[in-house]
Amino acid sequence: FLEEKRFNGCSAALLLLAPQVEQLCKAGYSFANEMFTWNPNADSMNSIRAFDNIKSKVECFNRLTQPGTSPKTIFKTSKAVYSALKEEKSLPVWDSYRKMDKFGRIRCDEIDLLYNGGYGNKEIGMIASILGKQYQGKPVFNLRSLLQYLDRIDMFEAIPRMEGLGILNDYLAMCSQLDVQPRVDGDSLKREHDIMARNCRNRRDELMAKKMENVGQMLKKYDYEEDIFFIRGIQSYDDLIDEANQQHNCVASYASRIVSNKSKIYVMRLKSDPNRSLITVELTPDGKEIRQKLLAYNRPIHNKAQTDFLNRWLAFCRNGGNQNSGNSKTVSTAA
Repeated sequence: FLEEKRFNGCSAALLLLAPQVEQLCKAGYSFANEMFTWNPNADSMNSIRAFDNIKSKVECFNRLTQPGTSPKTIFKTSKAVYSALKEEKSLPVWDSYRKMDKFGRIRCDEIDLLYNGGYGNKEIGMIASILGKQYQGKPVFNLRSLLQYLDRIDMFEAIPRMEGLGILNDYLAMCSQLDVQPRVDGDSLKREHDIMARNCRNRRDELMAKKMENVGQMLKKYDYEEDIFFIRGIQSYDDLIDEANQQHNCVASYASRIVSNKSKIYVMRLKSDPNRSLITVELTPDGKEIRQKLLAYNRPIHNKAQTDFLNRWLAFCRNGGNQNSGNSKTVSTAA
């Protein structure tokens, strides 16, 4: 056997480490020949790629097999798997079926149904993920109902198989997050997905709003005003969203950073127009430096009066701000 396979890359070391390779080759398992594809005499770059490739194959091979004298004693999976996939060359495909079989996500009588359906490895991975989704301890789909569902959305909603798997997987994950029973008997998967996505965003907004209830008091220490301008900390999640909308910037994404005190967000405005955004400012957690100071659309500041005000404010912050976090500091200056 060694002499017969030496041309394809077989070595005595391989057969000593994995004697089951010989048995699998002789039994007609196509993937066994994949163990003979690395050419160490190729150029260095190809050798590196080949080594990474063979390493991945070895890991799959070891998860799938063990030394033995027959498929029954060699394979670490059910007979249904190693019988259906006899002609399959891809070890990652074998690995996907092994995982589904191991975790009970596919019955023996369903393996042929899936394999003969022409599903690729990425699709198999998505199917395995969906079959693992549950509601109140019960699987949302079995394999047959899932494949029927995919056929239905392909025919009536014009959603191709791989796209449908992705949308469905996301939808079920969001349902699980909100503990909502998935609706898989409707007439529009995309609509159900978009509704659930909106509900998830609203739920995240509710949670973040709760977390930011006391943020105004936390940031009040560095509130400051003069004759023309004032600057204050963000007061709530709604206040942060309003600033982002008015300024057309991404400051709303800083909510979690504010709550965890990784950054401090302040708004600088005219005293004559306190509700209109002017400049968004990010202060470091220690109050010693300004990380960002930007006008709407993230434009830089060129106005000297605005810059001078921010410099005086920073000096105030570095000096400890309002030490007792009481009323904001007011300073009179020449216009």
